[in-house]
Amino acid sequence: MSTGPLEATFAQRAQLLHDAQGAAQLLVDIWASVDAALRGVIGPLGVAALLARSLRLTARHHPALAVACVHASMAPDLATLQASLAREPLPEALAASLALLQSFEELLAGLIGSALAERLLRPVWQHTPGDAPNTPTPPP
Repeated sequence: MSTGPLEATFAQRAQLLHDAQGAAQLLVDIWASVDAALRGVIGPLGVAALLARSLRLTARHHPALAVACVHASMAPDLATLQASLAREPLPEALAASLALLQSFEELLAGLIGSALAERLLRPVWQHTPGDAPNTPTPPP
């Protein structure tokens, strides 16, 4: 697996965590930033559909994710997902969260191209723990 901006940012943020509850909150926080970055481009239903597909694909290897995608006709339940991840050991919660984000990024890139996906998600991956959640980092 290559290490890109997603993996680097996730690893940086994960270093600050002490339990699975923190990992679950990290995923929800990142997801809120992803949703904000993409909602205006692919719409709320498009974002929800990509997340639902990512959950179904990733849940094959990380069963804790399956609870959020039991109702295919509805948007994924992030509160249930967060609670499920919080009950897992920290390494599994982190692995499942990263796998979900990677799956989402790959699906998005497959639909709109990797360059555009990277450009749209750059503010999310450049976000540092001290920044406001949806504030893009200014260019150097």
